[in-house]
Parts: sequence; C-alpha cells; structure tokens
Amino acid sequence: MVEKYDEEEIFKISGVPQTPYGFLKRLNFIYSVFNENLVEERKYTVLDVGCGTGEYLTIPLGYLMNELNILGIDTDIKSIKYAKNKNTNPNVKFQCSTIEKLDKNSKFDFIILSEVLEHLNEPYIMLEHIRSLLNSEGICIITIPNGFGPFEIGNKIFKFLEKKNIIGYLKKLNEFRRVNKYPEESSLGKDSLCEDPHIQFFTYTKFENLCSECGLTIEYSNNRTFLAGFFSDIIINKHEKLININARIADYLPRAASSGWMFAVKKS
Repeated sequence: MVEKYDEEEIFKISGVPQTPYGFLKRLNFIYSVFNENLVEERKYTVLDVGCGTGEYLTIPLGYLMNELNILGIDTDIKSIKYAKNKNTNPNVKFQCSTIEKLDKNSKFDFIILSEVLEHLNEPYIMLEHIRSLLNSEGICIITIPNGFGPFEIGNKIFKFLEKKNIIGYLKKLNEFRRVNKYPEESSLGKDSLCEDPHIQFFTYTKFENLCSECGLTIEYSNNRTFLAGFFSDIIINKHEKLININARIADYLPRAASSGWMFAVKKS
C-alpha cells in the first residue's frame, strides 16, 4: 500500500485547488479508492478516458502515486498537446485516441471516466468498452453531473438569460472573479480545451440501471459538491471558506440535492 495522504497533503503535493466544481474532492476520492486497492508490490495500469488536459487529474495523480502507469486519452488534439507540454511525469503518457482504437487485448487495473458520459449519444457503448478493458478485479471511477441538480438547473437558467442578451455583463464579472482567484489561468482552469454540450441527464437510479445493463455494479459513491456552474462561480469563487463548505456540505445532502456524483464500479 502506498503512503496515505490526507486532503491537505494531496493539495500540497498536487497543487490541485478546491473549486466550486470539486476538483480537489474528485482527486481525493480517486486517490483514496486507488490507495485502498493497491495490495501488491507492482505497477498498476490506469486508463483515463476523456482526460482533457490532464491538469487537474491525470498529471496530479501521477505525482501522488508512482505505483501507477497512467495513459490518458482524448479525442481533442488541443487538449492532448497541452497535456503533453504540461506533463513531466515519466509514469504518465497521453495519446490522442478513442477507446475503440485501443488494443482490444489491453487490460487495465483502473479506468477513469470523469465527466464523459453526459456528452455521449450512447453511453452504454462506452460502458461496454470500459467493461471489456477492465481486469477481472479492476475498478472504474465514473463522475457525472446530477442531470436534475443545482448545476444543470443553473445551466438552463444561464442559457435562458443568454438568449435574452442579459448574460453579457455577468460573463464579464465572472471572468474577472476567475482571473483574480487563479491569476495564473485565464479561466477557472484548463480541465479541457474542448467544449461539448451535455446531452444525457442522469438521475442516480438511471445511472445505476445503466451500469447494471452493462454488467457493472456500483461499489460505493459520493456526492461531489452542492453548487457548481456559472452562478456558483460568481457567488462563491472568491471565497475559499465557501468553496470548502460547498464541497463538504454535499456529503450530508440527499443525492438529489448534489450537483454531481462520483462512483467506483466493478464488473458484476
């Protein structure tokens, strides 16, 4: 088993901030799941599907856990170029590819599928690929937004206001707050350089049923944050205490009140 870090140590080592989107909370969840399942003295293989730039997950995970050989794949060439330029970890590699193009004989101990399924027309096909690439005792980490939670509700309001040409001033205010909170970035962060709309809106039960249909079982799950999205950026992004409260309070809320969920799933 690797050395166990707490959340404060994970932040110091990785540099990943807690944000209204729960970036640090996501990293901590994945690190904890992996750490509990590293039972042998060997290298473990990790596939991060839809890794984006890798800045807030793939690369920091490599810093935290030298026991992992990580491959991040994404279809967006700009994000992969950014990731390759940013990465200095020999145990982390990036590739512009789809999951379908990977060697069908490849097997991974862990697979990460973070904020991907909501963008897909046929998410069950992705989960079938995930299942085929997992080792017999492998674990897949999946994160998705609550399709009817605060984040998606805020997005619907945002789109309505955008159509009414009311949102321009708020956009400028939001960008100002982001730059002042994270002066090294031009926005909240570069999790991905590709913007795709959400076309799937999951409830917890809908996702649970989807996993079951694909031969996967949820081992455990956790709420991610209470608020997330454009309006929460404006409200809490400048206040570190509020950002932390937003992440922690989600642990005590009913699933339906969370903006997103994090899952660890295995083969049934």
